[in-house]
Amino acid sequence: MVDQDLLFLLEKVEKIADQDFDGHLTIMKFTGGWKAMFGTPSFTILGRTEVEPLQKCNNLEDCLDDLLNVYWSHKMIR
Repeated sequence: MVDQDLLFLLEKVEKIADQDFDGHLTIMKFTGGWKAMFGTPSFTILGRTEVEPLQKCNNLEDCLDDLLNVYWSHKMIR
């Protein structure tokens, strides 16, 4: 069964990625949790500095929710 809340969040982040980030969305799962960002991290050491400060979440749903909150908080500042 598909989790409707997770599906809703995925549709939201995908839409934002398409309209504001040329379709780029990165979702990562590490031993310690999930991280996500709009865009694509660099494949150099710089990528590590882009990924390291991202919020680590216990599950994918919380991770996407956090990504949306960060996006909207930055959007409000602009």
